[in-house]
Amino acid sequence: MRNDPSDPKRRQELEDTQLLRRALSGEAARQTQAQWATQCTVEVYDVEGNLLEMRTVPAEGLTIGRAADRDLRLPDRTVSRQHARIERVDGRYYLDDTGSLNDTLIDGEPVRGRAQLYDGATLTVGLHQLRITVR
Repeated sequence: MRNDPSDPKRRQELEDTQLLRRALSGEAARQTQAQWATQCTVEVYDVEGNLLEMRTVPAEGLTIGRAADRDLRLPDRTVSRQHARIERVDGRYYLDDTGSLNDTLIDGEPVRGRAQLYDGATLTVGLHQLRITVR
């Protein structure tokens, strides 16, 4: 019988229907949107205000420093080799000062440990200004 839920074909149709309903529901869309909604971009400026570089923070985070193995390399003697790191946790972005000798500043305030980043924040790393965009 076509409507018998114990029929394997009917059971598969019911499962497919449930999957389709979930996929089309607002909840599935909200979960997907929440997962991909935020993105962080870093613009790097020199002391004269010239844009040097623009980077999007990848899922694994972004390391900042003077060393050649840093994701964002700032060749400036006032920047530590391993100066800071930006990472995403639960859809929010954070800056970790990784023990730099010269402070990392957010809007002029020194960062001790970890600080949450927000859209429009300005980081000072050595002689460089890093503008943060979170969308």
